[in-house]
Amino acid sequence: MNAPALQPRFLALTVTLLLCLQCPLDALARVKLITLPPRERVEVRLGTAEDAPTLIEEERIVPLVETEFGGPYNEIDFSWTNTRIDPGSIVLRILGPAPGPENEGLFPVVLSATYPPGGNALVWQVRANKSGSVRVVIAYLLDGLNPETSYRFEAYHDETAGTLQRYILLHNLSNEEYLSNFESTDGLRFNLLEQRPVERIPLSRLSRLLPLGLGETKQLLVEEVRGVPITREYRCEPDGEDAWLDEADARLKVRMFYAIRNDEASQLGRSPLPAGKVRIFISDPPPKVKAVARKTFLGEDEVDRTLRNETMRLSVGLAQDILVRRFVEKNDSAHVTGNLYDKTVSVRYEIENYKEAPVELQILENLEALEGYNRNTKRPDWRDGLKTAWELAPDSELGAPDPEHSTADKALFRVQLPAREKDGQPVKIVKRLRVRFPGQYVED
Repeated sequence: MNAPALQPRFLALTVTLLLCLQCPLDALARVKLITLPPRERVEVRLGTAEDAPTLIEEERIVPLVETEFGGPYNEIDFSWTNTRIDPGSIVLRILGPAPGPENEGLFPVVLSATYPPGGNALVWQVRANKSGSVRVVIAYLLDGLNPETSYRFEAYHDETAGTLQRYILLHNLSNEEYLSNFESTDGLRFNLLEQRPVERIPLSRLSRLLPLGLGETKQLLVEEVRGVPITREYRCEPDGEDAWLDEADARLKVRMFYAIRNDEASQLGRSPLPAGKVRIFISDPPPKVKAVARKTFLGEDEVDRTLRNETMRLSVGLAQDILVRRFVEKNDSAHVTGNLYDKTVSVRYEIENYKEAPVELQILENLEALEGYNRNTKRPDWRDGLKTAWELAPDSELGAPDPEHSTADKALFRVQLPAREKDGQPVKIVKRLRVRFPGQYVED
């Protein structure tokens, strides 16, 4: 390992830090005169973005010898082989003298850093005014330690609250034997970049999680929050994938969601919730005798990143007791000048709620995809890439779209549905959406 490149007179002045997170490899250090000091602290800061590198910080106590001005100096040699480290990210920081009266008054100075030819290594030259030990931190970016976020949500039987568990699945593709022998009694700290520290693992629990060998995978529980309030939401998307329950009968699918707010009221909101897969369960009603309540698997869903004070929506299937029919009634055109027309599209919704309680129905309409709007309508070349201008007609009955959840081309409307009658019959609600598209170009 390039040992012949070091002259014998410098052996007593060299401290080697070999990047091996497995203690038995300490004997492979370039200079064997001084045993590689154990790690005092290891901090792993996992990036939440896809393919984001992991920031590793390891703290050690390193012995130095007194050096004279112009004379030989201490060398701290940091070397690695076949490990996915970004060489440009390596940083050495000297925190100060190590604890102990023998180290008082020690003032180390980093003179320079060099990359020795013929290998993956970085060597720092350090001068010390006296012999003693210093505490140093070496930080670097490591690829291949890839975290993947997943969730488990268990709704209580009344569907008013539930328990949310967040996990990190660590895939070790870094070509590094990761923490197979951790020396510190202070534990290991995991952090998510741009977020709070997620877990501090005491030494007594490391045997359950470690080692994480080459190509291995470990799962870490980040947090578990009980009693998270949930709201059931019902939504239909006429332009979405697989939108129709029965297209011949004009019946739309109504999807049900568990809505979870990422805020303090839900005991969350400390950080954004990363994107990931969610496995959803529901607890059966508690048994009459003392026993463990069973859980029913409802399905899986993929969720996007949920920022603070935003809502995570978990799809739990179709609502069978809300019926929505949708009809395109009119496609009116009013001539403006030349080939320009103001077009108006009218859509009628017939909605029935068979539930015993009133609910709110969300209708998400893609206004650019309304049937009839594109008939004989041509976008001039200069308008390619621009959003179509639209406005609600004064006689539209769905009300104003939700400003927080609507975009330039999609509008979310909320409709309040009364509970069914005492005899079980629903109250039919009829609503019309009328949208104007001013100044549309129509071919002859």
